[in-house]
Amino acid sequence: HTYDNNIRYIGASPSNYVTFNNESWRIIGVMNNIKTSLDGKGESRLKIIRNDSIGSIQWSSRNENNWFTSDINNTLQARSEASSNLIDTVIWNISNMISQNKTPIEIYNIERFKNISVNIPPPLFWQGKVGLMYMSDYGYAVGGSVRTTCLNTKMDNYNTNNCVSNDWLNISAVYEWAIDIAGEVYIFNIAPEGMTGTAFANQTGYTRPVVYLKSSVKITDGNGSSGSPYTLSL
Repeated sequence: HTYDNNIRYIGASPSNYVTFNNESWRIIGVMNNIKTSLDGKGESRLKIIRNDSIGSIQWSSRNENNWFTSDINNTLQARSEASSNLIDTVIWNISNMISQNKTPIEIYNIERFKNISVNIPPPLFWQGKVGLMYMSDYGYAVGGSVRTTCLNTKMDNYNTNNCVSNDWLNISAVYEWAIDIAGEVYIFNIAPEGMTGTAFANQTGYTRPVVYLKSSVKITDGNGSSGSPYTLSL
């Protein structure tokens, strides 16, 4: 469904658990064409997300949606990762989406500034280690018989068509931050009902760190279940 041909874990409860930083994380998928610099060569990397939040955090106490100077960015980079030798510093697109009234397919393209037919500001490029999930990560995690329908459902209406119950990245009853910004002082988030929305940057939200692993990292043990998570090594 994307020109990068990423491989993702999808559905309500896939076996994608992994031990990282002595914590429970989950594998979003194998992402292709991930670069360590703007002029670098893209490589395939495992993208993982912490299973639980590190807390309910303000995006910006100054109510600014500048990722580069945000409180949430500073908090994420300050985390002491016991497995930091497995993380790569990569290029993240911090896209200005303007509206969440788009499908996961449309959002993925906007995040990467591809196939855009309207005048949307281009993404900003940030080079760093620890970020948050993209809105498209959430949208593309849907599985089951509703997958095709949900990939063509506007994400501000994602609480229809059984999309939420078939999406393992959904955490019920919380507001969760995504990395995408929405113009002026707004940030995109996932609402408790499962659709996407926006919030002022000085509000708080559930925060799950996301990292890309070095391309040399290998899965060495486990079967991905919660009882036998994958283990990683270089």
